[in-house]
Amino acid sequence: MGVSILNGIKGVGSMAIGLAVLASGAAAQEVVTFEELYTTYGSGFGNFNAPAISEFYGAQGLTMSATEPIWIGDGVSQGDTGGFKIEGSNSPAYIALASGGPGGTLVFSFDAAVDLEIDLITTSVISIDVPLQVTLMRKGKILQSTLDVFGAPDFGDPDGRVHHRSYAGVDMVQFMITNDSAHAIGFDNLQFEEVSGGCSIADLNEDGSLNFLDVSEFLRIFGEGCPE
Repeated sequence: MGVSILNGIKGVGSMAIGLAVLASGAAAQEVVTFEELYTTYGSGFGNFNAPAISEFYGAQGLTMSATEPIWIGDGVSQGDTGGFKIEGSNSPAYIALASGGPGGTLVFSFDAAVDLEIDLITTSVISIDVPLQVTLMRKGKILQSTLDVFGAPDFGDPDGRVHHRSYAGVDMVQFMITNDSAHAIGFDNLQFEEVSGGCSIADLNEDGSLNFLDVSEFLRIFGEGCPE
């Protein structure tokens, strides 16, 4: 009996190794600085619900949508005609959510769960703090929804103020302006990488991690005779 138990433990261990192997392989990091978008469309408001713009970075696994037109700019030092005084943080280009009232929303959606880093830039033209309701989602479920206040730069600062944020294991991030004053906030330098196990068949319990819980879930499904 002791041998049988030992063999069972070995079997589960081998299963865990196999699950890990299925999920192995480094995913390439994608970087979006909006340079190509600006080169294609120039400065001005763009309809981010039109496929040509919303799916512009589709090959990199990113789509975008918004409740209102989004400004495409090239940075004030490069002659930004929008007058937002926002300088791209990793390149001259950026996109900006600009609204005269609450509810303006910009959404980034990804083909799979990713770890995302992004720069948000407040403008010195208006020089007020910008509160955003930031909602993180994965597979249609809200992981977190919090109010994040992005501080204003000094008035007249030509580069604005850069705020770096990181969001882990998400496939959708929604930014919604919540105050009722005129405001603008820029988005630049998106860096994202598919999370290990994020879309792997080995992540059976879909928690973004590979551990014994996935083995337990496999044993449960196996015991139920599930064809999946």
